[in-house]
Amino acid sequence: MSARKISKAKNSLLYLAICSRSQSPGVIKKIKGVVSGAKACGYDSRSVIIEPGKLISYVLFIYNIAFAKEKYVFIRYINVIGIWILFSGFILKIRGRDLFIDVPTPIKNHLREICGSPQTGLVEFVNVLLIFLQGSLPFLSAKKVVQYAEEGKFFSLGVERKTIKIGNGVDVESIPCRSSAPKWPSLTLNLVAVGTIAFWHGWDKLIEAIRIVGNDPEVDFNINLSIIGDGPDRIKLEQLVSSYNLSNNIKFTGLLYGKELYEEYNKAHFGVSSLGWSRVGIYEASPLKVREYLAAGLPVIAATKDPDFNNNDSIVINLADEGSVDNIVKFIRNISLMKIPSVKECRLFAENNLDFKIKMKKVLQS
Repeated sequence: MSARKISKAKNSLLYLAICSRSQSPGVIKKIKGVVSGAKACGYDSRSVIIEPGKLISYVLFIYNIAFAKEKYVFIRYINVIGIWILFSGFILKIRGRDLFIDVPTPIKNHLREICGSPQTGLVEFVNVLLIFLQGSLPFLSAKKVVQYAEEGKFFSLGVERKTIKIGNGVDVESIPCRSSAPKWPSLTLNLVAVGTIAFWHGWDKLIEAIRIVGNDPEVDFNINLSIIGDGPDRIKLEQLVSSYNLSNNIKFTGLLYGKELYEEYNKAHFGVSSLGWSRVGIYEASPLKVREYLAAGLPVIAATKDPDFNNNDSIVINLADEGSVDNIVKFIRNISLMKIPSVKECRLFAENNLDFKIKMKKVLQS
């Protein structure tokens, strides 16, 4: 079948995004996963990625939405051009196509991140003002709005019925599953935390907890933590680790990919998610990293409500983000009594609940 015929097919799908391939590999991975998941559901799918940085990027983005040949057009939402997305969505609808708006972060959460950042300036203030003026208007021309956490009521006005909330997905097959996990109980508890090193991840609380339990004579094991990634708070956390004399226990590897990353997973008992979203007023999220940990066979320590899990799920232990380190300390002190979920349990859960083909089936057939 020719590309032209495929594009006209009733089950064809385009995912369109403005994104840097070099600076946002996680987002690119997600886009590829969405396309792969749609293909697994029987849709002829492709993606178009536009590099950011110039006005022409936005022009191309809007043009590609309005005049897409595919029946279903998924876009990664951009707050600052919401009104243009609204108009292009109406053009798409007139042409007999359907627009799906993928909102990576609820707008209310995005605003909290901006306002909670110490770098907030005039540009950020203008963006916040623009977002408020647009409200929920950008979503009116969409067939479906895909959210990954609860959106604010103001930004949901008039679009509640077309909004579907799901957890983020992951391309399970693309992530190697470790063959085994380190034994537990053990003389050492190994933890790994992957992501941007920033205050909203709350990893300083984990470092503080490691210091506290390290001085507890009733805790008869050491704790090693690998922090993988880079970000604005890296130097601050490195100084904290040094001041606590924990440099032998906590290491900062920088960015790791492929074999080097999976070697860190192989050594770990748990993957650590964000422990400090409450610092920016976020109380529900569905981090991609949690899905990647599970697909690799790693159980997870988290501290925020997630639409894909409940408090009884042993594979994702929710410590509840209360602002202090008490829950983390309590968890570590009692971990010797735990039966850590197996590699097989984690991988199977990811396959049955978190894979992109499961997610896309819910979105496209809802």
